Amino acid sequence: MVSFPLQEWVNRDPVRFPRWFLHERRDEREIEAIALFSAMLAYGKADLFMKVIERILKSCDYEFLDLTLGKRTLKNWPSYRLSRGEEIASFVAAIGKVISWRGSIQSSFRRGFYPPEGIFSGLSTLYEDLYASAIGESESLGRGIKHLLPDPQKGSCSKRWHLFLRWMVRPYDKVDLGLWKFVSPSKLIVPLDRHISQTARALNLTSRSSDDRKTAEEITQSLRAIDPDDPVRFDFALCHLGMSGNCSHDRNSSNCETCILVKSCFPS
Repeated sequence: MVSFPLQEWVNRDPVRFPRWFLHERRDEREIEAIALFSAMLAYGKADLFMKVIERILKSCDYEFLDLTLGKRTLKNWPSYRLSRGEEIASFVAAIGKVISWRGSIQSSFRRGFYPPEGIFSGLSTLYEDLYASAIGESESLGRGIKHLLPDPQKGSCSKRWHLFLRWMVRPYDKVDLGLWKFVSPSKLIVPLDRHISQTARALNLTSRSSDDRKTAEEITQSLRAIDPDDPVRFDFALCHLGMSGNCSHDRNSSNCETCILVKSCFPS
């Protein structure tokens, strides 16, 4: 890993969608909305879910805020893995209802955010608002929309929630957006996926074997030893190290010879 092709990796990452809206100087409510939607769809193969996001944006002429608020409609919503097209449509509508109800995604988060309790205080109220908006008059949510709207308090690693917060909170740079200045980056938790999981264990950032909230917090705590003010700044590089195929998480790869982390790496 002698060089770091940052722009190439950003183009292959879902953060490129909210970054486009930011650079187009769109309404901040719209940037937050597309960031939340892109983050919650970010599971499975990146090239597949990004095609779904791209298709939806093209179909609404990149007027995503209007789409959430019902001012634009799509005739054919694409499905993605566990979520049927109508469930994705319902999730987009739920985002719009929260914006209409609370004023913005940020306002919903801020309503419950209490810094001494960390980011889960804000995530809980945002989740509750989205859940109430999604369920409407129904008795329960369908499987597909439940997967798009996981409960951040249930003990999972909540990777997609933390990905969304990283984009919103970390200072503006060549990756993240830095819109939510009322949250300290020191409060963030690493978005734990399989790439971060494997890399973190190889680097002895965690001793835990399961991928859950406690593991994400332990990895973050290890990163705080390096940068207590912005521990999650390492997430993008570590994640794409695995996504790109530059790291196979063993010592039999020729890539190890040029990797700057090789002296700290102890793969199982």
